[in-house]
Amino acid sequence: MNLSRPLSGTRRRTFVRLCAIALAQAAFAAAAAFLVQNIFDAIAQRGADGGSVTAELRALGMLASIGGALAWLRRMERITSESLGQAYVHAVRLALYDHLGRLTPRDLHKRGRGGHLLRFTGDLTALRQWVSLGLARLAVAVIVVSVSLGALIFIDPAIAAAIAASLLLGGGAVTLVGRALGNAMRESRNRRARLATDISERIAVMPVVQMFSQVRRERARIARRSATLRDAMMQRARVIGTLRALTEATLSLAVVGILAVGVYQVGHESARLGAIVAAMSVVGMLTPAVRDLGRVYEYWHAYGVAMNRIRSFLEQRPSVPAGSTSRHALRDGAGAIQFDDVTFGAVLNRIRAHAAPGTVIGLTGANGSGKSTLLSLVARLIEPDSGRILIDGCDISECSTRSVRAAIGVVSADLPLMRGTIRRNVCYRHPKASEDEIARVCALCGVDEIAARIPGGLDARVVEGGANLSLGERQRIALARALIGSPRILLLDEVDAHMDPQSTRVIDRVLSEYRGTVIFVSHRAERITQADEIWHLAGGVIAEMGPPARVLSRDGATRRLLRPAPVHAA
Repeated sequence: MNLSRPLSGTRRRTFVRLCAIALAQAAFAAAAAFLVQNIFDAIAQRGADGGSVTAELRALGMLASIGGALAWLRRMERITSESLGQAYVHAVRLALYDHLGRLTPRDLHKRGRGGHLLRFTGDLTALRQWVSLGLARLAVAVIVVSVSLGALIFIDPAIAAAIAASLLLGGGAVTLVGRALGNAMRESRNRRARLATDISERIAVMPVVQMFSQVRRERARIARRSATLRDAMMQRARVIGTLRALTEATLSLAVVGILAVGVYQVGHESARLGAIVAAMSVVGMLTPAVRDLGRVYEYWHAYGVAMNRIRSFLEQRPSVPAGSTSRHALRDGAGAIQFDDVTFGAVLNRIRAHAAPGTVIGLTGANGSGKSTLLSLVARLIEPDSGRILIDGCDISECSTRSVRAAIGVVSADLPLMRGTIRRNVCYRHPKASEDEIARVCALCGVDEIAARIPGGLDARVVEGGANLSLGERQRIALARALIGSPRILLLDEVDAHMDPQSTRVIDRVLSEYRGTVIFVSHRAERITQADEIWHLAGGVIAEMGPPARVLSRDGATRRLLRPAPVHAA
């Protein structure tokens, strides 16, 4: 994916407006320099000849007006530069989110959550700072410094040359020192990403850490990560501090140059007091611009590091193509599913099976046999290496992912509840679902019972992942979320594991009343017997297939898997 440039599109007009503001600042600064020269030359002349001070007072009034105008222009410069940076970051943020939405859960798990968060926080901040505080201020500083030095040439070429030489010398020193900043920026960013990933993971699994008394050990790990980040940030600070010191030294050198040239010219009676004071006033007005230039290197290197990370993320190809608008939508149907020689990695090998519309398929097999993978393939969360999956005769790889997923409801531990209300979670598939539809799925899945005993009812708050609800309550809300809108296919990945009897009865009711096609994963014999057909995965293939009565009547792999372990007397 190609990112737009910082100064493309409408942002180019904003940049032109910023340059116009800089030109206005430079013009006022030049006018102020000429006024200062005239004021002090007039004072010197009046001291020699006597006369009225009216002209000087008028010039001072004009100088005060120029000061007010410069203050207003600085304000507009800041607003315009921030607008430029925010517009660019907004575009990049949406590009990141769009790409995030194209990645499958397996794609996302290749990088830690902390690393993803850092792209939306630290990296975007670096981009904004470069555009708003680096690129924008660089343009303003170049314009203001160039025009101001041009004005000084008319006032006193020798003093202008002294200032220009000071700026060039300081700029060269900043360039030499700034080369070390890139490595410091990259190292600090990498270590910050590692620390963010570690902290994000520890927050998610803190109950595990506490339960097994590993708080101290995990603290030591975080302390090591934090110490390496501290060292990297200190190295970064040393380089940045050196750059800022060089900037201040450049300004001081410019003042010394003015005074040296002025003293020499006064000694040779070739200088006027007005020119020296005018030059000093110009340096004063250039000070903010020169200080801004001193930070440009910092922002530029941070931008480069962040942009490399962002581009690396955007170049990550999703394992499932999103489907362009030219791809047709999945056509209407009753929910027939066909697996035609489907192979995926070393997990599934040439799977051939057919689920008729309205059939309930009980999928079982040992852990790691590929049950969840098969469901993910149907939902098109992953793509098969070879073979086809057809829904109602349509190859889903040739249909838009949006239309495929609209036809399927999924309940899985990998699809947790979201922060918000119970209503928001239930309606997440169809935010505009009618109250009748909401009431239907809530009654079917027992969510109405949960709402009746929780303060706030359907508007009760759910924390991230539904951690403030029991497992059974979370599963019932997830069932309602999957069933709202009546999808033609329902995929249930071990929804009855570790559930209370009341929640188990809800699943019984859903299986008996749902009219679409169901594929559910279970290791429980009483659940498997509710299926119309059993598929037993083993060794990458469907080792057994058929009605429960037939499959369980023989001493095959399914019966051995579901047979309860013998109970030994104490």
